[in-house]
Amino acid sequence: MPSTPPARPRKRWWWKLILGPPVMAASVLWLAPYLDENVDPDVRRTVQQSRPAVPDEDNAYLAILGFHVAPADADIHAAGKALREEYRELEAGGTPKGKVREAPRLDVVVELPDDVCVPRARACIRRARETPERMRKVVRENQVLVDRLISMARYPAFQEATQPGAALSGVPYPVKVHMILLNRIALTAVEDGGRVRALGMLAEDTRMMRMVLRGATTVAGKLVGVFSLVNIYHLLSQMVREGPLSSEEDALVQGMLSPLDAAERDVEAALRDELARALRDMDDLDAHRGAAASWAEERFTHLIFMDGASANRLFQHFRDVTAAAGMPAHEFNSRADEVRRRMERDGAPVLNGLGARLFLQLPRDLLELPEGVHDLDGLMRLVAIHRLAVMQGVGASQVATFLGGTPPQLVNPYTQKPMEWDAPSRSLVFRPPGLRDGKAQRIEL
Repeated sequence: MPSTPPARPRKRWWWKLILGPPVMAASVLWLAPYLDENVDPDVRRTVQQSRPAVPDEDNAYLAILGFHVAPADADIHAAGKALREEYRELEAGGTPKGKVREAPRLDVVVELPDDVCVPRARACIRRARETPERMRKVVRENQVLVDRLISMARYPAFQEATQPGAALSGVPYPVKVHMILLNRIALTAVEDGGRVRALGMLAEDTRMMRMVLRGATTVAGKLVGVFSLVNIYHLLSQMVREGPLSSEEDALVQGMLSPLDAAERDVEAALRDELARALRDMDDLDAHRGAAASWAEERFTHLIFMDGASANRLFQHFRDVTAAAGMPAHEFNSRADEVRRRMERDGAPVLNGLGARLFLQLPRDLLELPEGVHDLDGLMRLVAIHRLAVMQGVGASQVATFLGGTPPQLVNPYTQKPMEWDAPSRSLVFRPPGLRDGKAQRIEL
């Protein structure tokens, strides 16, 4: 009779179910810091690049920094210089956070009521002629600030001298005051013989805002320049519409329409500043992680936020956006779409989910800056075409033929085709491509 095999011991699988997950979790937490990447040395080298400094006495930025200080006769340039030094001390750790001096401000609240005409959206010359008193009232109430803005034109250069950081979350650019200044210029334009004086004022304002566009080293500063110039050129087109220009007036108009130069188009310094700000924020998160209440909490944060991997991916996106921004408008759109698709592929990874959410989508928004510069270029071309049509006495029935003969430097920069003519509204139209059709610029002939 065959012998009975010995009974096998029953597998003790239950202890694996109980101990397995905690052991695996502890192992992952222990390995977490080692799953991150080393930061590419090029990342830090890139953000340390800087432009040659502008001497303080020439720098209009300092006047913007002190723009709202009191009293009314204050030296806003000197006040801005003093504030900059305090911001620098705070950023360097020389002053406890939150202890920076609050500069006394003018008791003026700048609002933009319906009485303020925004040239991008309204016919300000027509309004200045039909309801001048309402516009004059707003100008009078903000006369001190308007005069301050005009006075800034005496400075020959502009360069942001304090980067946004712990001490300064953003510079209060006087965008609303600039709208009021444009209303003052519109009022001047409708006075008897006032168009040449108004064009002179607008030319000076254009020089100032193009100086801001050229010298800004932050995305906010660049966008202020773009936004301000868009309204300037819409007001210019409304002044041109008033009729043929004298030789003196035409010289002023042509000067304002000189093509954007390389420095005005350049956005790399502004993008680099955004990269530097993101890296500073990463350093702050890393410092908070060091103050975690427990070992497990500290290790867990390494899984959801990997500063090395985040910095490297962000730097790659920064380089992609910078490369796209350097392309001419007719090549920019396809490259920008490619960059967006690459960012989407990064998605929300299993590891470093917080890093991806906080930082890796930032460059997607930064693509709006080169788009804005290309759109500004297109608007300037549209105003230049408008000037030619007015000076040549082109009627509505002749516009289509006239546009067919557009010189190459005045075509739509995106499509390389002539600008459009909308006969029902009697408007020349510059239309950016794709989903940004809502940003189409229209100028009534």
